Amino acid sequence: SENMLALSREKCSRFGLQFDVKREDAEQLSFPDRHFDYVTSVRLFGHLPFDIKVKILRELLRVSRNGVFVSLYMENFLHRMKRKLKKILKPNKAPWFPLTTTECKKLIDHCNGVIISKKHVFPVFSEGVTYYIKNRNLS
Repeated sequence: SENMLALSREKCSRFGLQFDVKREDAEQLSFPDRHFDYVTSVRLFGHLPFDIKVKILRELLRVSRNGVFVSLYMENFLHRMKRKLKKILKPNKAPWFPLTTTECKKLIDHCNGVIISKKHVFPVFSEGVTYYIKNRNLS
């Protein structure tokens, strides 16, 4: 959103940083193939249904030369219970779509990606797993 872009400009200006920002449709980026060295997506994919995850990850892989670092949120029994407890204590209306291990593999395969590495952010406590994914055709 424009508000988020303005906030990022403001926060970075505190450190003397300036950069160009551009509002884009993540499902159809205007950048040419392999435009960026790397692409990063943090805290986005947990809020998207599977079909939109596929479209966006394909686009991120398309515009990257060397791959994508993406946070994916994994579902397991412990995290399901933690999320239910959090809903009781502090209701949050934001949609949440964590992935099972099978769905994660399916997502990456649908995007013609290959996992180079993965790192659990805070094992046991966090659902977040950061993946480094490359386009299978460019690996």
